Amino acid sequence: MKAQKAKEKELQLVIFKLGNAIYAVGIKSVRDVIKLIEFVSLPNAPDYIPGVINLRGHIICTIDLRKKFNLKSENTGKTRIMVVMMKNTPVGIIVDEVEEVITIKKSDIDLTPSIIDQHLPGHCIVGIAKYQDKLIILININNLLSPDELKNLNITNGI
Repeated sequence: MKAQKAKEKELQLVIFKLGNAIYAVGIKSVRDVIKLIEFVSLPNAPDYIPGVINLRGHIICTIDLRKKFNLKSENTGKTRIMVVMMKNTPVGIIVDEVEEVITIKKSDIDLTPSIIDQHLPGHCIVGIAKYQDKLIILININNLLSPDELKNLNITNGI
């Protein structure tokens, strides 16, 4: 019984980098991690959407998280596409590097400072975790895009 309670107070996260910052999403959101592959550009798409990819016969929209967060965009040999589930729809998220899967205690997570909350789309940053000697920015993948952006991408509850 005690082991089960301890487990409830922990989260498994997939850790990735954007520039010199470390980010994480819940492991349950991540379906796959692949090398950067060629994508097909879409006309009139926002600059943070480089296009779509064909992943094992499925067409998946990609989002360049660096551009979405207004960070310097630079492909490295470690650049990856994390395929995540956003509102029950697979979406490719381009990140600089996927590092590892970790387990942290919920008590090691602080709330996001309100100044950050006010300047990011959809309140996607839900906390800052302390792990070893690192600070990790936690993202709720379902809040990454605004309702209007989701509608424009046809990412609304899997429809």
